[in-house]
Amino acid sequence: MKNKIFITAALLATVLVSCNDFLEEPDDVGGKTFDNIFTNLTDAERVLAGAYALAPWGFPMNVGPWGYAIMNYYAPIAGISDEGEIMRKDLEFAHTYYHLGQLSASDAYAYREDKWDFDWQAIRSAWLFYDNADRIQNTEASTIEKRKAEALGMAATKYYELFKRYGGLPWVGQYYEAGTDVDMSRMTVTATADSIVKLCDRAIAVSALPARTTSAEFGRINKMAMMMLKARTLLVSASPLFNPEDNISYYPSFPYQNLLKHESYSKERWKLAADAAREAIAYAHDNGYELYNRPDSSVAHNYKAAMTAFPEITTTASGNMAGNNPEIIWGTRLFRNMEAGSAGYTVRIYSSSTYTSGGGYCIPLQNIVDLYETKDGSSQPADFYNDSDPYSKLDERFHVTILYHNRPFGEEGEYLDMSVGGDNDARVAGHNFTGYYLTEFFEEEWLAHTGKNVGECYWPYMRLAELYLIYAEALCEYDYAGNKAEILRYVNLIRRRAGQPDLEDTPEFRDTQEHVRMRIRNERAVELAFEEQRYFDLKRWKEGGKLGGSMYGMEVLGSAESPQFNRFLFEERVFTDKWYLYPIKEQDIMRSRGQLIQNPGW
Repeated sequence: MKNKIFITAALLATVLVSCNDFLEEPDDVGGKTFDNIFTNLTDAERVLAGAYALAPWGFPMNVGPWGYAIMNYYAPIAGISDEGEIMRKDLEFAHTYYHLGQLSASDAYAYREDKWDFDWQAIRSAWLFYDNADRIQNTEASTIEKRKAEALGMAATKYYELFKRYGGLPWVGQYYEAGTDVDMSRMTVTATADSIVKLCDRAIAVSALPARTTSAEFGRINKMAMMMLKARTLLVSASPLFNPEDNISYYPSFPYQNLLKHESYSKERWKLAADAAREAIAYAHDNGYELYNRPDSSVAHNYKAAMTAFPEITTTASGNMAGNNPEIIWGTRLFRNMEAGSAGYTVRIYSSSTYTSGGGYCIPLQNIVDLYETKDGSSQPADFYNDSDPYSKLDERFHVTILYHNRPFGEEGEYLDMSVGGDNDARVAGHNFTGYYLTEFFEEEWLAHTGKNVGECYWPYMRLAELYLIYAEALCEYDYAGNKAEILRYVNLIRRRAGQPDLEDTPEFRDTQEHVRMRIRNERAVELAFEEQRYFDLKRWKEGGKLGGSMYGMEVLGSAESPQFNRFLFEERVFTDKWYLYPIKEQDIMRSRGQLIQNPGW
């Protein structure tokens, strides 16, 4: 167990020190100079842990400098997409900066979704370890090579996260000592994507990097994760934001177009993404990865376990965790428990009596609820909410993702009352309320009984279901007619696990690329809901307008027994074209002496 990636605030404090600019590395770690820290594996791994400390993490939390990974003060990225809203009004930083579109390049906003500085810190820590790891003494060569491959993987991961947020990037391919004059100019979109793929390939080629991580090293990078990251990168590179079919970027007046898109459109980019996904899927199947789909378990259990169960049964201080999850490819930043403050794995369900927990305040919007199909695979009809029990007719994934009015919750015979003024109406406490709460990642006994220790947790950063959808989307865009059987095969594997009919058997199915494209996108929205995918999906598809405009909630009137459902306008949000890519921090633009070019509109 000692090799697991447990990250604490103290570790972050020793590894990460503030820098003068985003490409400058601090020159000591925990009081030790770089000249002596690499004499043994224990000290050297503290540098690599500094990169792992900043691995992607989607849960609200209170760990690290400025509460790293708190997006909008206790809310995940879903709080700025059309998936969710932030419950507590007095902490609603997102409303001003994102919903109203008032974020600027000069804002020193501690809770920004984009983590420009921290991503570069992780990249520097990764290169510091990689460039010095061969100096480590009394350690098997295979261990050193495996850790070096992990460092390459962390650099590639953070470059991918920067790429989808900023477009063409400056590139740092080694460790530089403080004060070194480094080229800060941005590469083209094409060169950036190619460079990330090459980093992935370098990590994949290391024979010592395992196909999957064992229980003892849960949280570390493995070969499968790097193959999936390659497919992810190529999918983003092929998508309309960076690869528009009309060869017109989202901001055509900007003079540096190669920072926003490839020089010219190429359909072959979709094939590259499909080929990488196909290779990754084959490798996954050869190494025991599969969808979590136990025949003796319910559809609802299988879907939730795909994101919460450990790959192996793990004995911890809090007891045995349910495991044997073959779907998780990379679960990042393992924590000891789900309790607020310890792991930040938090949620809040307002109640005038019993059900209050934690401090995380993401509440689903009606916009995401509308995307769930009915059990026969139909879209929700216009009069769907005229029914007194509409939710029972929805896809089973809805029931383990979102809490809704009259849903069983807590002790037997207890139900959530989301009606106006009801027991679970957060407006009674002055909070925002959409008529829903989030439950996807949470053990419901923990939600219903505050303080219950439920053991370890992790962020499901990569799982096999997403890889199937990457493959299906890329094939659909490249050649739908020639790959229809393969596309439907992988989409249907996911749908069958969810208890939904095969796509071609649904009432509204049409055998066209346009229709199947729409259904794949909807499948991503539902299958990967609240997993920090949709916000970036809408941007890469150039459907950013859905991040603005009207956001809806559901108001429940009438009695608990005879509810009346009333869709209401929750708020209007702003999305303009400049939001397709984030602003680079103005301070770094100024320090670059003209090398670092700002994204347009900022």
